[in-house]
Amino acid sequence: MSKILDQDAQYIFENLENELLQLKDCTVLISGATGFFGKNILHFLLFLNESKQQNIKLLLLTRNKKTFLQRYPEFNHKACTYLEGSIHNFQIPNENIDYVIHAAGETANLAQTNEIEILDTAYNGTKTVLEMAKNKNVKSFLYISSGAIYGEQPNDLTRISETYPGASDLSQLKTCYSEAKRVAEYLCQFYGQKFDVPVKIARCFAFVGPYMPLDSSFACGNFINNALQKQSIVIRSDGKSTRSYLYTADLVIWLIKCLIIGKKLTPYNIGADQEISILQLAKEVSKNFEHTVNIEFAAKTESKNSRYIPNNKKAFNDLDIKSYFSFEKSIQRTVEYYKNEQQQ
Repeated sequence: MSKILDQDAQYIFENLENELLQLKDCTVLISGATGFFGKNILHFLLFLNESKQQNIKLLLLTRNKKTFLQRYPEFNHKACTYLEGSIHNFQIPNENIDYVIHAAGETANLAQTNEIEILDTAYNGTKTVLEMAKNKNVKSFLYISSGAIYGEQPNDLTRISETYPGASDLSQLKTCYSEAKRVAEYLCQFYGQKFDVPVKIARCFAFVGPYMPLDSSFACGNFINNALQKQSIVIRSDGKSTRSYLYTADLVIWLIKCLIIGKKLTPYNIGADQEISILQLAKEVSKNFEHTVNIEFAAKTESKNSRYIPNNKKAFNDLDIKSYFSFEKSIQRTVEYYKNEQQQ
């Protein structure tokens, strides 16, 4: 087992002790449990069972249990029951469910996924899980939304808040992801207001840490992969676009706090607010390798710079968040995790 993951789990525990009392002896269903967010949440909940005797039963939705466990055998655990199927077509368990974390969605391969499929998964999948939550009378339902719901962040708006009324340009088909999150949030509001389903909403921004894909649309993952392979880091823009990066251990803290003590039907921005350019990100990744890592620019045309930075004050205040890992520490821990993975 990874030393980084074990350290992260202890750190999460120390920042969540009061909230964790609510999870003891409960059943938690997680859709998207085999994704980036899901695996980090799952690792921590299994840590609670093994180290803190929390006795949490986990119902995990996955398309292919065998493939997942072959790749991640650490999740072949007696506390885990795998429900095979799609998010809008799976066998709903005939048992009590206390909490739902709905993290499923077509995100990792956005460029290769049919736009209508993304919208269909968001609508029918979220409706299916909300209907189940209503019928099971769950204690809390956490929907993992996205900061993409705000559309393009204006360059003169340094940090975007939950009250910003922006939206995506519907003439651009690539906005299917943000519209999918929007329609799913509408369903959450509908079921919360009409049927009193205790929905909590987490609008997530950008993250780094263990289980982050190295071959997908995550710039940090791609940069780390380049460096691990002793290749040049390739920036496919001018490097001036900015993001903020929250470490996955902090992400798990924020999400569990949102699930347990978040206000119903109140969206929370989940993410760091330190503005980092893509070039800064590449340089920080390169600093964590002993060998020289060159940085190359491969933009074919002049790119439009973008900003994707949340105002996280509401989350800090309502969810009683104290602090989080610095950007530098987050990158250091992420690189260390993947170096260790490479050596195994």
